[in-house]
Amino acid sequence: RRLDLVNTNLSGKLSDLNLNQGLRSLFLTGNNLTSEDLRQLTLPNSIRFLDLDNNDIEDLVGFRFPKKLRTLSLKNNDDITNAERKRIRKIARRRGFKVRFGT
Repeated sequence: RRLDLVNTNLSGKLSDLNLNQGLRSLFLTGNNLTSEDLRQLTLPNSIRFLDLDNNDIEDLVGFRFPKKLRTLSLKNNDDITNAERKRIRKIARRRGFKVRFGT
């Protein structure tokens, strides 16, 4: 139900992940992931908590949010602009999940 892939150097390799439909929490902290990496990732809809802290994410344009997502953590992704944060917060409100930015 929980998969911890913290600091495992997954940048450029996310399309190879085969994630179980029963997965509820996914930790991808510190993998130098980019926005392009995330566009290639297909997450199971069962994910409720997604930790993307400490990566190189600029935006989530084209990212497919899991249907059951409740918390998205994007701390220390310094390249996310204020405009993109606002857009992500709007999506979060509409879909009913919390989003965390900051340090």
